[in-house]
Order: sequence, then C-alpha cells, then structure tokens
Amino acid sequence: MRTGVGVKAVAVVSTVLLLSCGSGGDPLGDSNTPSGAGSSVAGGGGPVGVGASQIDASFGQNGGTLTPFDVDADVANAVAIQTDGKILLAGQSLLAGQNVFALARYNAAGVLDGTFGGNGDGKVTTFIQDSDSDGTGDGDDLGRAMLIQPDGKIVVAGLAFDGPNAENAFGVARFNADGTLDQAVLTRFPAVGGADEDAGGWAVARQQDGKIVVAGTDNAGDFALVRYNPDLTEDLTFGSGGVVTTAIGSGVDQIRAMAIQTDGKIVVAGLTANGPAFDAVVARYNAGGTLDAAFGSGGVIQFAANGDQGARALALQSTGKMVVAAGGSLMRFNPNGTRDFSFGLTGSAASRDPVNAIAIVPQTDQIIAVGGDVSRNDADFVVEAYSANGLVNPLFGAGGVVITPIGIADDEAKAVAIQSDRKIVVVGSVETSDDDKRFAVVRYVPAP
Repeated sequence: MRTGVGVKAVAVVSTVLLLSCGSGGDPLGDSNTPSGAGSSVAGGGGPVGVGASQIDASFGQNGGTLTPFDVDADVANAVAIQTDGKILLAGQSLLAGQNVFALARYNAAGVLDGTFGGNGDGKVTTFIQDSDSDGTGDGDDLGRAMLIQPDGKIVVAGLAFDGPNAENAFGVARFNADGTLDQAVLTRFPAVGGADEDAGGWAVARQQDGKIVVAGTDNAGDFALVRYNPDLTEDLTFGSGGVVTTAIGSGVDQIRAMAIQTDGKIVVAGLTANGPAFDAVVARYNAGGTLDAAFGSGGVIQFAANGDQGARALALQSTGKMVVAAGGSLMRFNPNGTRDFSFGLTGSAASRDPVNAIAIVPQTDQIIAVGGDVSRNDADFVVEAYSANGLVNPLFGAGGVVITPIGIADDEAKAVAIQSDRKIVVVGSVETSDDDKRFAVVRYVPAP
C-alpha cells in the first residue's frame, strides 16, 4: 500500500548556546568528572538568543552537559530516566581503537553520577564478545537502544561484531543498577560474507512478562526480531529458535523503531529499498512472531515518503494509535493500520528532517519529536512539539520548534525522554572540534 504525505510550513526559533571563552572552548558544560566542573557559556549568563527560555538553564551548566569518553567518537543514541530522576545515556565510544557500548548516568541536576560504573566518573564502556581473550573485544560494537527493567537493571541493545564469523550480529548487554556488567549476549544470523554496518539491533522493548524484544536488521538486509527470556537466553517459542526475519522487498530492509502494544503485539517501523530511494514501512507482528494479517496488507504497510530515509521513529498513543516519523512528516495510523486523516491539517504534520525519535507525553498524548536540522550549514539539535492530534503547539519555542546549535559543526539529537514533571530530556552527539564528538544531554521546559 502506498500513500502520499502532505506538508505544511512551520515557523522556527533558533536558540543559540554560545561557545565558551573558558576551558577548552566547549559549549554548555563539559563534564568529565562527577563534580560537573567545566566551562560555561560566555558571560556566565546562561543560554542566550531568541526562545532561550525554552531551555532549562538549571540543568547541567546553562541547560546541558557534554561528556567525553574518547577524543572523537562519542555518540549518545538512547536515553532513559530512572524512577529516582537520574538520567541514563547509552551509545558508543572508542576503546583500544574499536567502538564499544558506552553509558553515562547523571543526577537530576545534570551532573555525572560518580556512584555509577565503579570508576568514580559516572561512565561505563564494554564490548560484547572477546573471542581471543585479548581484552579488546572482537570489533566494533554500537549501543543503539536502551530500557530500564523494573528491578533497576539496564538493558542496552545494538550491533556487535562476531569475530570468528566476521559478521555483525545483535548485541545485548545488561548492567546492574550501579553500572557493573551483569551479562552480555550475542545473537548470530546466517553468514552472508560481510559485516553490514547497518545490521544489528536498532530498538529494544520489554514485554509485560519480562521477556525482551530486540528489533533491527540481519546481515542479509531483512527485518529481524529476536526475543529473549528474562535471563537473556533466546526464547525458542518466538519465531524460529527465538528469531524472526522478514524480507519486505528485494533490497535492503531495516527496522529503526519498535513499540509493544498492551495486547502483546509488536509494531515496528523502518524502511525498504524501492529503486534508488527508500519507502517507509510499518509492520505488526503477533506475540508469537508471525505477521498480523489484520494489520495493513498482510501485516505490512509500505508507503512513499518525502525524502528517502524511510520511517525512523514510532510511538504509541494511549488510544493505540501509532505516530510515525517519515520523510520530514509525522503521520498517524489507526490500530488496524489505516491512515488517520484527522491527524494534523491534512493527515500529516510537517517536521524537520530527519526526525530520529518521538516521545508521547503521558496523560496528554502530546507529541515531542527530535532530530537534526540538516537544512542548515551544520546540523543542530531540533525539538518540536505537537498536540495529540498533530497540530503544532504554538506555545513551544516559536511555531512549535526550537533549534539549538551547540558545537562548532554537526549536532544531532538522537533520542528523547519525558520526565515526570514533563520536562524534555534530549540526547545525542555534539561536535566540539574537528572529528571530536561527545555525549550531549540538554533539558527543555515544556510549553505552558
């Protein structure tokens, strides 16, 4: 099924965080120690520029915190908020020249939590597999998604390199609440003779029975889902041996987002190759891993979207409706997979491109979308606010949008979470100098 996507104009406010004249010239606060010591914006007066009041200047230093692990490859891809208000970031960094899973924890004020990780700095890095026991891991591991279990343990999923087979695989690491490693597992797929950098897990979710589902792409370039028991063994009752793969088209297919409905059905969003471009895809699986024939066409919705990045974000509202970001637009689908044309002005709401993540505000079903504004010379953090029905919230920023330049070059928001007080926590990567990327976390106040 293919449907068009409407667009509409959106006003933009640019909130500028000035670079510091102090230590290292870093924007925001550069926190490499639990004290949070670091530079502040020029003049020490907090963030400046039009719409600066949308940034929570009480958080970190002047609204946010930058955290270096290595010198050039730190990217936060996921965020989760603990019940005590502490904030967890997960992503990737370098260790011995290879990418590894990386985590950082901050207190509610945006300062690194020195009690996390065992080294007194609030940071953790780990590789998934070390086949030759040389202490460096098999190869590049990328943490892309995270959840917190009810017992406080932290699950991070992503890509792991399987050295003996020279193939990428699903990697899952679980950490204790204090940041020490509980266990790490790797799920292999049939070898195809190469390590596709887009393979691996891209999303993770926990079922009500404690089982964990990771969704992403296998090495053949197909949709892939793996379900794990609470002890992280593969659940053999799911699909075939705990694994489900689906070829949407004849080319590359990738899952980028996932949500689990209250009835246990699994909804995923992603992309499929269609000639030189990519279509967006939304699919739904039954709890056992089979496609849900009652959804869309045989369990799958495929549609053309503006741009060529497919669907990159998905979230469920309390009504069971699905909000999907694809090609510079948000759209909504009914529980049976039909388009909800009551959403936005013409069945869609314009957004900056790309939208990397969506969060639904509890109780109100309002929508927060984040990403990077690639229409500018250098990408910047973008936060957009919409009503539950896809109308721009004019009280947030200007015309519902805040754009926040932070570093000197490409800044991109990768994930978003909503605190219990409705404050918006946005994380990603910031480039502070040539090839120097750092974890970034910025907090925004909600619209009145």
